Amino acid sequence: MRSGRRPKPRSAQRAIQPDHGPLGGGEGDVADLDLFRLLVGGAELGSLEDRSVDHLIIATPFLLASWVLLALHAPAFRALTLGEDAAASLGVDIDRTRIMVVIAVALGVGAAVAVAGSIGFIGLVAPHLVRRRVGSDPARVCLPAALMGAALLLAADVAVRLIPTNPNATAIELKLGVVTALLGVPFFLMMIFRERQLLAGAPS
Repeated sequence: MRSGRRPKPRSAQRAIQPDHGPLGGGEGDVADLDLFRLLVGGAELGSLEDRSVDHLIIATPFLLASWVLLALHAPAFRALTLGEDAAASLGVDIDRTRIMVVIAVALGVGAAVAVAGSIGFIGLVAPHLVRRRVGSDPARVCLPAALMGAALLLAADVAVRLIPTNPNATAIELKLGVVTALLGVPFFLMMIFRERQLLAGAPS
């Protein structure tokens, strides 16, 4: 005599069974899960924690290639401040310069993000801080802006290490990207209000 209960479909049985994939259950997968969380969390917020000279050695070739490409095209940056048409009339190859700059930025940013994660507002705030001293010439701003960005990153990292946090609350651990965002957002809001005031006071 057959029972009145019908067997569950295989798809339903697979849905009920626990997942033992690469990041699934089991003590052997705990390390993989922790590594996954570390990589994802570090890439989202950015951190210099547990970084060493080995990471710097890995990123240095790409950073040097980026710096060399940008330095070689510094005169083109100065001409491009006049507009693409004016720069082209001065002998600047616009298409080649655009491609080289994209490659240089991709090398530099990719190497930095691969090592430290995403740390925002450093590259946006630093040029504005040095522009009052060195002027608006892009060729002259590059090196001082890089040094100012390094100083801001170092100051933010020191602040992260000095601000007390709960060592057991790893989910709310203070990240370097959070500190740079707290510094960068008010700075840009101030710049926006200043620009609006200048536009409001400018003669029509």
